[in-house]
Amino acid sequence: MPRFLIQPGQIEGGWVTLKGDAFRHATRVLRLTVGDRIIVFHDSGEYEAIIDHVTARSLSARVLAERPLLRAPPVAVTLVQSVIKADGMDWIIEKCSEVGAEALVPVTTRHSVVALNAARAAQRCARWERIAAAAAQQCGRHRPMAILPLVSLEQAISEIGADLLLVPHEAELERSIARALRKHREVASVAVAIGPEGGFAPEEIDLLQSAGGVLVSLGPRTLRSETAAVVAAAIVLYELGGLDPAV
Repeated sequence: MPRFLIQPGQIEGGWVTLKGDAFRHATRVLRLTVGDRIIVFHDSGEYEAIIDHVTARSLSARVLAERPLLRAPPVAVTLVQSVIKADGMDWIIEKCSEVGAEALVPVTTRHSVVALNAARAAQRCARWERIAAAAAQQCGRHRPMAILPLVSLEQAISEIGADLLLVPHEAELERSIARALRKHREVASVAVAIGPEGGFAPEEIDLLQSAGGVLVSLGPRTLRSETAAVVAAAIVLYELGGLDPAV
C-alpha cells in the first residue's frame, strides 16, 4: 500500500486528511480514489486507512487500524558528508535513508566543488529534507533521515557527539570498518566522515584524527564519494545489527 508521511495532528477522530503535495501525489501520480487503502505515518505511529471521499484539493480517509512500527536500528549512523554535485547528494540521501542512516550533516571542505551561500544552502537543505521524506515513505521507516544545516567540517566534528568517528580513506590499507568495530560492539552512535570528489585535504585528515577519528578502508578500489557514503553506512549497520531481518 502507498505510504504517506503526515503530522500527528492530521489524524482527528479516526480520520486523516491529505492536502498539498501528498494529495497531488496520491491523486495525480498514484491515481488513488475512493475505496483505495493507504498507510499514513508519523514519527510515533503508523496507520492503515481507506479513502472515503476526494475533493478538488484534499482527500479524507478513515483510519482502520494502527500498524506496528518498524524498529529503529540499534545504532544511530550519522553521515558527515562533504557537499558534492546536486545529483550525487540527492542519491546519497535517498540511498542512505533506505539503508537506515539516522542523520546527515552536509559540510564544506577544502576540495568541495560546490559553493553554497546561506540562501542556496537553505534551499538545498529543504530539497534534501523532501528527498529524505520521500525515501522514508518508500522504504518503510517511520521517521525520515534527519538533514542538519550546512556547516564547516570543523564545526560538524565539534558538535556531532558520536561514540565513534570513522573516516574512510584511501591511505588506510589494512583496517576495514569491520575490524575497527571489533572493539566498539556496544556503541550507540557512529559518525562516518565522507570526503568530496577530491578527497579530504591532509589538514582535514589531521583534524579528524585529532578529534578521535579512525581511518578505515572501504576496499582495494577507489569509490566515488556517493558510493563510499552508502557502502560505509551499510557496513556499519550490518556489523552492528542494523540490517538484521527483525530491524
